[in-house]
Amino acid sequence: MRNAKTVLSVIEDRGKRVLPIDDVYRQLFNPNLYLLAYSRIYKNDGAMTQGVTKETADGMSLNKIENIIEDIRYERFRWTPVRRINIPKKNGKTRPLGIPTWKDKLVQEVIRLILEAYYEPQFKDSSHGFRPKRGCHTALTIGKRSINGIIGLRMPASFVKEKCSLYMRNGKPIHRPELINDDDFTIVNIYQSEYRGYVQFYSLAQNIAWLGKLHWVMWSSLMKTLACKYKTSVAEL
Repeated sequence: MRNAKTVLSVIEDRGKRVLPIDDVYRQLFNPNLYLLAYSRIYKNDGAMTQGVTKETADGMSLNKIENIIEDIRYERFRWTPVRRINIPKKNGKTRPLGIPTWKDKLVQEVIRLILEAYYEPQFKDSSHGFRPKRGCHTALTIGKRSINGIIGLRMPASFVKEKCSLYMRNGKPIHRPELINDDDFTIVNIYQSEYRGYVQFYSLAQNIAWLGKLHWVMWSSLMKTLACKYKTSVAEL
C-alpha cells in the first residue's frame, strides 16, 4: 500500500494537468490516508467532543481504521446523525452547531485530503476562501499599494461589470420576471440581501464607492420589477 504522501502527490499532479481521477473511492481503502488524517485533526479542540456516540480521538486505533475501511469497501458505511447543540453568540442569541462522531470526522478529513490535493492546484492565485493558509488576511496582501505605501484591498472593475450584467439587458436595467408572483416584501428583501452580500464582501475595499453604479442598477431593476407586477410605470410608483 502506497504511503499517503505518494498518493496525494500523484493526485495533485493529475490536478495540475486537469486529468481525471477514476479511482477516488478506492483511495478510501488506504489506511495511510487515515493515519495522516488523524495527525491533522486529533489536536483540534473538538477532537475530544463526543457526537451522538461516546467515541473520541482518544480511543482511536489501527483496528478501528481497518473496520472503517472494511465498511467502506463493502458499502456498509453509513454517516451518523450529528449531535445538535446551541452555542452563544456575541449578541446574546445562540446558533445551532452540529457535532459529528469521531469516525465521521476522520472519514471527512480523508475525503478532504483527496479532493484538496486534486482541486487546489486548479484554483486561481486570487482565490482565498476556504483554502490552506489563505483567508481574508492573505487577500488583503495582494491589494495595490497606495501613495503612502500601505497595502489596501481594491475591488476589480470586472466585479462591478459582472454583477451589473445580472440586472441589465442591452445596457439597461430590466425587471426580473421570476419575482413577479412574490409579495412586495419578498422582492425587496431579495434585492437587499443580494446587495448586502456584495457590500459585505468588499467592505474593506478602498474603492467600495464603485458599488454606487451597481446600487443604481439594482434599484432600477427593483422598481421595474414592482412596476411590472402592478402593470404600471416606474414614475407612478
